[in-house]
Amino acid sequence: MSSFKTTGNRLHDLTCNQALSVLQGSLATATTQAQVTAAYVVYYRALIASSRANNLGPDLSQEISALRELGFNS
Repeated sequence: MSSFKTTGNRLHDLTCNQALSVLQGSLATATTQAQVTAAYVVYYRALIASSRANNLGPDLSQEISALRELGFNS
């Protein structure tokens, strides 16, 4: 995985990059599919929460779709 695409909102970008780092660390140590799924759920929820907290608009369709594919709601 590469770094998160920047949005121009410094706080959001920092939060998303930190979430990506946590995801990568979690995936590196995951030993079960449940741990992998949980890591991705936490990651996508962090992106959604940061986007909402920083008033970046309602276009969260990719993140919400990813959560639904994992079996979770936002």
